[in-house]
Amino acid sequence: QESTVMSACAVYTASEWLRYLDLSSFSTEDLEKLLGIVTTDTFVADLPLFESDRPIEKVATGYPILTGAQALINSQWEDGEYPYWRKLVGDGFIQHNIVRQSPSNQQIEMVPGKAAWEIIQQFGPEAAYVLLIFAAYATDAEQPWKQQIRLKGTDLVKLFGWDKRTDLNLAQKLRKIGHLVELVCSLSVLISNINVGASRYNVARSPMWLLEELEYEGQLALTVDEGNSEAFRYEAGDPDEIYIKVRPGSWTEKFLNAKDFGSGQEALCQYGYLAKSTLQINPYRQRLASKLAIFLTIMSRIRRDGRYEVGTLLERLEPRDLLQEIHGSKQRRNVLITQWDNALLKLHELGWQIEFDAETYPESIRPDWSMADAPETPRTRPRKWLPIWLRAIVIIKPTPLIQEKLGEVKQPSRRATTAMLEEERPKAMTGDDLAHALQNKGWSNAQLARELGVNRSLVTRWIKGERTIKPAHRVQIQMLLEKA
Repeated sequence: QESTVMSACAVYTASEWLRYLDLSSFSTEDLEKLLGIVTTDTFVADLPLFESDRPIEKVATGYPILTGAQALINSQWEDGEYPYWRKLVGDGFIQHNIVRQSPSNQQIEMVPGKAAWEIIQQFGPEAAYVLLIFAAYATDAEQPWKQQIRLKGTDLVKLFGWDKRTDLNLAQKLRKIGHLVELVCSLSVLISNINVGASRYNVARSPMWLLEELEYEGQLALTVDEGNSEAFRYEAGDPDEIYIKVRPGSWTEKFLNAKDFGSGQEALCQYGYLAKSTLQINPYRQRLASKLAIFLTIMSRIRRDGRYEVGTLLERLEPRDLLQEIHGSKQRRNVLITQWDNALLKLHELGWQIEFDAETYPESIRPDWSMADAPETPRTRPRKWLPIWLRAIVIIKPTPLIQEKLGEVKQPSRRATTAMLEEERPKAMTGDDLAHALQNKGWSNAQLARELGVNRSLVTRWIKGERTIKPAHRVQIQMLLEKA
């Protein structure tokens, strides 16, 4: 009753006050200043990937991205006090361990033994999807080690195609997204003696991605005590959104530093293209296809001819135990080659270009779907077909659109590379530049925010220099402010 009376009094008082004020000329900012309202730091997510129905996105594919993805999809981790996944590169190596982060105080600690293995066993293609998404956002940043990636869980639900899933409700999907983010952020990286040309790089062990905040949001539910109807309390209900804030680790300063991109670092600053369809391959129904798509996405820039031995790909993607089992179990190797054929079919349906080497991959062990004339009766594989199959060469290339994009990227000189990057990236825009552009256009911060679909506080922080204007926003701003 008191609350009702106070609300009525407030409405009456405000109505009487407003009768004598002409607020038509006041902007929202002026009213907030008049009332002493302090704008809170409203969460503003980065623009979702694959906007405007773009089928592909540029993504970093340098060494740490390659090894990080493999560590997430390949269970060939080595045991020890601190379990590790290691890839030898020339005279050096890249190593991944498991770390535990505390977003509240930014403390990081190595996870030993059994506790680390419990985390490793939860890795899989979906975690690697999250890593590729982080890599795509880091690719778009000029100095990724300084810039925060801000994502909404509901955007990732749509990106993975989970909005069509009926076996999980929204709250379960969001909790799953949060868990995948935590898994990816548990991966550390140590880079030692990676030689590229005349240069050598060492990066101290650090998380690949720094988890700065993981916030769930939902409605409060009113709970009444059954024994006492006057006793009630509010409890957190199921989340309907999750806000993610991560920052790329310090390794990106060496491996994604466009300013230092030159002849000595061409092998470090590698970029490829991520297809939206890759992120929507169901890893439970098409596990091998999802792992193949992840690995080949990163390798497509490195191995342009697309030639791979079947055995080499399986060694990169499957557990050692499985590869040992197929030599002693006819049933197990028949299951594996069926999974392989189905995985290639899935990639083929998604537009990947797949061919079979005529000399090393005989028709008798090729997938039925690849034959021009489907056989009427099941074919019989030759005796001792396993070693033939493992040494067979398959040519797998990405979609024609991605191949075209990759074909446009040459190995230029440092001067040509710098010019290419300057042309590809939108010109830097400072807060002062934005303020002058708005003044010339006669726009307020609020008007620009409405046009961009962002919170007005973000525009204010851009102008004050508290937040960097990212390339994707720069393009939109320049298009809006250059209109007559």
